[in-house]
Amino acid sequence: MTSKRKIAERDRGLGWEVIPVVPGGKSPTASAVGRTGHAGVAATDEEFAAWCENDWCEEFEESAANVARRLADTLIVIDVDNMKGKLGGKYLAILEKTLGVLPRTYKVTRYSPDDVHGHLYFRVPGGRRWLSTVQNKYDGRTVSFNIDIRSRGVSYVLAPGSTIDATTYVAYDQRSGMPAYDVGPDSKVIADLPQPWIEYLSRGRISDRPPAAADSSASLSEWVELVRPGKQSSRVEAVVAGFRQSVATGGSVHELMVPVTAKLVAMAAQNEPGVVSALEQIKSEFIRALPAHRARGWTDARSVAEFDRAVLGAIQKYGNLPQLRALSENRYRLPDIEVALPDGQQPGEFTDAALAPRIARELSDLGSPVAWNSGLGWLQWTGKKWLTCDVASVTESVRRHVQEWFGREVNAGFIEKDRFAALRAIQARGRINAVVALMQGHVEREQEAFDRHLDLLNAQNGVVDLRTGEVKPHDPEYGFTRITAVDYNPASAGTSADWALAKEALPELEREYLLARLGQAVTGYPPDDDRLIFLVGGGANGKTTLMKPVIEALGEFAGVARQEILISSSGQHPEVFMDLFGRRVMLLDETAEGRLDSLRLKRLVGTEKMTGRHMYRSAIVWDPTHAILVASNHLAEIPDSDRGTWRRLLLIKFPFVFGGNEDVHGDLARPIDVNLRHRLNSTVVREAVVAELVQHAMNWFASGMRLPAPPTPVLRETHAWRDESDLVGQFAADCLVADPGEGVALSRVTAAYNAWAAGRGHAEISQTMLKKRLISHERLPEGLKFVEQRKRLAGNRNPIAAWVGVRLSQG
Repeated sequence: MTSKRKIAERDRGLGWEVIPVVPGGKSPTASAVGRTGHAGVAATDEEFAAWCENDWCEEFEESAANVARRLADTLIVIDVDNMKGKLGGKYLAILEKTLGVLPRTYKVTRYSPDDVHGHLYFRVPGGRRWLSTVQNKYDGRTVSFNIDIRSRGVSYVLAPGSTIDATTYVAYDQRSGMPAYDVGPDSKVIADLPQPWIEYLSRGRISDRPPAAADSSASLSEWVELVRPGKQSSRVEAVVAGFRQSVATGGSVHELMVPVTAKLVAMAAQNEPGVVSALEQIKSEFIRALPAHRARGWTDARSVAEFDRAVLGAIQKYGNLPQLRALSENRYRLPDIEVALPDGQQPGEFTDAALAPRIARELSDLGSPVAWNSGLGWLQWTGKKWLTCDVASVTESVRRHVQEWFGREVNAGFIEKDRFAALRAIQARGRINAVVALMQGHVEREQEAFDRHLDLLNAQNGVVDLRTGEVKPHDPEYGFTRITAVDYNPASAGTSADWALAKEALPELEREYLLARLGQAVTGYPPDDDRLIFLVGGGANGKTTLMKPVIEALGEFAGVARQEILISSSGQHPEVFMDLFGRRVMLLDETAEGRLDSLRLKRLVGTEKMTGRHMYRSAIVWDPTHAILVASNHLAEIPDSDRGTWRRLLLIKFPFVFGGNEDVHGDLARPIDVNLRHRLNSTVVREAVVAELVQHAMNWFASGMRLPAPPTPVLRETHAWRDESDLVGQFAADCLVADPGEGVALSRVTAAYNAWAAGRGHAEISQTMLKKRLISHERLPEGLKFVEQRKRLAGNRNPIAAWVGVRLSQG
């Protein structure tokens, strides 16, 4: 299979203007913002090379971006949608009867070249405006023709070789029916669009537009009135969440704000809803995140003015105000064409359009509703929870329903011939598939409808109110996609001797603190201290014996997390994070030896939003509900020594060692019960665990949603861990001497550090990274505070970067 990079290089070489769009999708990547629409700017050779290295990287081809083409001013694409119940082909035939048959041309499609569905390229006169979609009035209502027009100023098209839903776009020459990949914008394979079609699809010449000067006189208030209102779309939410995450990880808030406002304004010009409220959120974040500017006299009022200037600048560059005004005033109208509805779409209860809402409603009334979400896909209600499924499962439910409907009416006695034929016809595979495709819009639910009731826990025998312990009936409106493994029975708390024995793996103070945190985690609310708990012991110490019943009892609300979520790795697919959606407790077991990614850590604990994406699905943004606990036989290496990292970490040490009589030695030794793990694998134990965790959750609510302070042993072990992880501090103590009259080149300090670290089995780091850690270090030994100056040192003709006031202890 040709890589996306080679596809992009091929198209650019043929003369196409290409941009990267999200893997498996059609939306521009972050690096391609500002490249589309009338104001879009073509990429330079350097920018294209950067896209090849990043968005179209061949090393990570599975997650490489799709390739899209921006059309020349002299080309348009007629996009005919004739799949999944759409009727673009039939409407195209109606238009051809009126406007004339379209000539055979260059076509790009994911399906057969003989099918009408796909992108039809045509050459047109330059300097014109074009419709974005074809629709008309029929019997008092707007009928969509399922035909869109792609042009220079409106949208773009995917290039051959790009993929959607695991199927690949292929290019054909309709005249020969053969594949045609080496086709450029000027190729003779692309046919001229006939004049009647030009007149019907054109909205006039660009020179007929309102003068450009109107843009510069536009006010912010006018733009707000023109853009599409409503709830933020998932794309808009993702932009806001990305901005917040970038700010949280230390990015320059001003440098981040400018491109984000530009992107949102461009999205408003593409008719995305909710942009105004998103800009208000960005403004609040921008003002809140400028403490350093306030210290220099930068007031909130000045921040507001700076933000508004950025928005106005974006409006003038990307706002496309003439188009917004035209849409608002309904200035452009389609010429009227007399049409009749295509065969098979006559009014009546057995049309696909009428069947879709009816069957969706009847499935819900029968207690088996279905739902669809762009990020989660299809879901079916099991009676206790929403279960994600593929479209085949929904199709089978619809097939059984229409088959039972047919059986009921036939068995009821006399049935009219036409009704019998209609009921039999809707059982055909094509009709069922069409109904399922149309149902998608009727049963669509926002992502926020799922797994958002943090006061509740979905158990096998009902929904538990974690504030009171009350058990309520299961209900699809709660939106749970997770469920515990067992019933909730409050009387089970404290009844299992085996569970009590498993908890003896920790001393009392540490045990009660861990259980309190687990009870708080079950609620799904973020803890008030944003801490990540490490459970550490040297093996045979009871960690697994204690935690396994917790994970198993909580069922789908708990799980074992992938190690990739904490350990640094390039090229990760966002699906890594989807396993966290809807979870309450996640155990990361036996982390690989290596560095803990502190930036990733800060995103996982205490972050306001998370973003993830299933393969071939839209990205979703959600409020995290999970708490992560890391269980390991060794202490993870934390290279960062700053307080921002360490305030998020707590270490609970498992001090005991369990073994046979011949292995038991010392005060911390304990005899092992070899059958305990087997006995813990029971419903009785799991019900006891759930009951105890619910009680701790109720205690947390009763205490004002505040966790108890960590006990002294936990704080002591955490401080010791920090000292052991502080390689820079240890190096400074071992190899540097405070000397006010001296200085040492940073290059020599870096070389000395790497030699010192290599002797202890640690990886080398760059001078830049060492300097960063020295600057942020808060616990360097007395007299060794990092102070950098350019200084002329012995052996150097010119001043160089040096650490002044210190010298290396060994020359």
